[in-house]
Amino acid sequence: MSGHDFHVPGAAIEPGKLTVPRARSVAQFANTTANPNVRLLNCYGFRDDGTEAVALAISATVPQRPINDIRQTEHILIVFRQDDAWYPTVEALRKDFPCVPHTNLTEVGEPRSLCLYYEPWDEVKLNLTSPKLIARIMWWLEGTANGTLHGEEQPLEPLLFDPRLDLIIPGDLLSGGAASDPEPLMCYTTGWSLRLVRSPISPTRPGEKAQVGICLALVVTCQPQQHSVIQATPRTMRDLHDFLVPAGMDLRQILREWLAGWIGEAGEFHSAEGVTLVLVVRLPKTRVEGGEVESEELRAFAFYKPISEIAKVVAGHPDDTDAGGPEDIGGEIDVQPLNPRPGFSRSLAARVNGEKREDPTPVIAVGAGALGSQVVVNLVRGGFGQWTLVDHDLLLPHNLGRHALGGWALGTPKAPGLAGTLNSIVEGPPIASGVISNVLRNGGFDNQRAVDWKSSSIILDMSASIAVARHLCHDVGGAARRVSLFLNPSGTSLTLLAEDSRRTVPLDVLEMQHYRALIWDPNLSGLLSPSSTIRSGVGCRDVSTQIPQDLVSLFSGIGSRAVRRASETDKAQIATWIVDDSNYSVSNLTIEASDVRRKKKGGWRIFWDAELERKLKEYRSAKLPKETGGVLIGSYDMARRIIYVFDATEAPPDSQECPHGFLRGSAGLQEAVERIRKATSGRLDYIGEWHSHPTQNTEPSSRDRNVVKWVKDTLDVEGQVGVVGILGSGKRLSLIPCGTALYQ
Repeated sequence: MSGHDFHVPGAAIEPGKLTVPRARSVAQFANTTANPNVRLLNCYGFRDDGTEAVALAISATVPQRPINDIRQTEHILIVFRQDDAWYPTVEALRKDFPCVPHTNLTEVGEPRSLCLYYEPWDEVKLNLTSPKLIARIMWWLEGTANGTLHGEEQPLEPLLFDPRLDLIIPGDLLSGGAASDPEPLMCYTTGWSLRLVRSPISPTRPGEKAQVGICLALVVTCQPQQHSVIQATPRTMRDLHDFLVPAGMDLRQILREWLAGWIGEAGEFHSAEGVTLVLVVRLPKTRVEGGEVESEELRAFAFYKPISEIAKVVAGHPDDTDAGGPEDIGGEIDVQPLNPRPGFSRSLAARVNGEKREDPTPVIAVGAGALGSQVVVNLVRGGFGQWTLVDHDLLLPHNLGRHALGGWALGTPKAPGLAGTLNSIVEGPPIASGVISNVLRNGGFDNQRAVDWKSSSIILDMSASIAVARHLCHDVGGAARRVSLFLNPSGTSLTLLAEDSRRTVPLDVLEMQHYRALIWDPNLSGLLSPSSTIRSGVGCRDVSTQIPQDLVSLFSGIGSRAVRRASETDKAQIATWIVDDSNYSVSNLTIEASDVRRKKKGGWRIFWDAELERKLKEYRSAKLPKETGGVLIGSYDMARRIIYVFDATEAPPDSQECPHGFLRGSAGLQEAVERIRKATSGRLDYIGEWHSHPTQNTEPSSRDRNVVKWVKDTLDVEGQVGVVGILGSGKRLSLIPCGTALYQ
């Protein structure tokens, strides 16, 4: 056919004899006057593979002086598959058609192939019609002619197209300079990819024989090149040498220098048989010639000849009688293009998770159970943390319902098993270690002394144990922030308690502030209600809470993100997330942490906060000039002799209030305290009395001393120490401990 240069193979057929629906539709459209810019030239049938083609003359709007040599009318061949399983092949039939971006890989001497779509073909073809296909080709021609097809916002074009076989390499293999020393690596295959490793790995499937031999890996870094496309991928060492010359790399010289040390004086190779040479090429790319490097393309090639033969060829060994002139050296050595993919490093983990950088913050995580295991896995996959995992439990069958570990770990300690899993995810030095220890116990099977608490920046408690949280807060030294993450008994909510970076509001105070919120915020009502349990063994303590895995998975995602974000701020945080089981939405409630107040008296420490003072001042102001009062709500840590005072009631309606005295009533008080006990699952309770003075004076009067004695006598029966609070017009609340704790 005249008008184009390339000969189209196959038999010319009439448009009406086309059998591929898309080919027939395009031919019919081109034969109409619907689009004057397209004209049907011919149709072809290819008997060998069943494809059919339509040749068209397509006219595009091209400027008089185009950026790229696109003509006013181009002859285009569109090849359609019978099964419609892949994009139609769109070829320019002009032999001098320019080498431009957005073209597909073709063999040498074949027409340029236009790349029209970024989207997958299965998505494109849902709405593709013949007019749309022709319009897309015209858009490509016009954009290429104007130099606008590849926009400034688009990534740079590849220098070579993706090969078929992936090569997974250690990430630090690329850490060298322009030329790294060759390194022998073990090579494994799965049938779909190759993997180079420094240490042996286990087969991925039972009975699989994964190891295929040893590779000598060489890494070269080329000079920056303007992004473009190479129409033919190198298939021989000679092709590869020619490809690298414009990038400032003399492949033969590099191989000659590198491989010289691997060949003995007698010309024998110093290694086992079957060693394969793998060349990894780093190709820095610029958008314009001489511009800044915007990205780096990574390519690799496996050589099909033994290294000893390659070394002889590049060295000009006398036995190499088949080689011609210097330009022919390597033409007989085939190479297989590979797509190198650096291993999953911390840096790559951060990038694929959308984080700006990796974060190796040292973290000690206490509790490697259902929530803890999944939270840590999430964070490691995001490049966060250098982990010490502390847990004394074994992985038992019922744990598999919610744990990150698989059945292979049954009957073994959770902490080292989880650490091994984490280290298998991220390449390089170990990212986690496991310590088998109950932090509340010493000796025996435990190994508590192996935990270096002071080396950590964060101590993350996911044990779901108040005793463990208190121990980490008070009994473990070091400046590390304490963070607690836990589910409620039914698994319908997740709570984060995070100290500020200077630990001015400690974890136990945040715990009390969270309890107070459970009392007064209706959105948190019933959060600590008990859940159903199952028996997991014959022991009386072999009981496990019934929590669905999908809720653990949901909240582990939220929790891991919350922990990472908490590490990025200096502020203390209290946050709760609650799932609505009717529509699976999640709501968030954030409580502002309140500054802590402290007092030591009589061998006891009393903790309260600014929010309690604010609340009592509000009650007092509402009744001035009269005195008023109510009861104090709090909790104890008897082992550490701490009294927590974190809430109060206002005066019952039957109280007697006057400017010179206050006598608390009792109407509704028992019900109010019982509601508090229920809302906090018994963690907050009656702890004493409070009243106000109209003046600034907070010294107890003779009547106040009677109240102190009454509280002492009342709580002595329970073996507890009560508190009497007096609030005047000053800034601070005066708290008086009263009791002997005889039965502690």
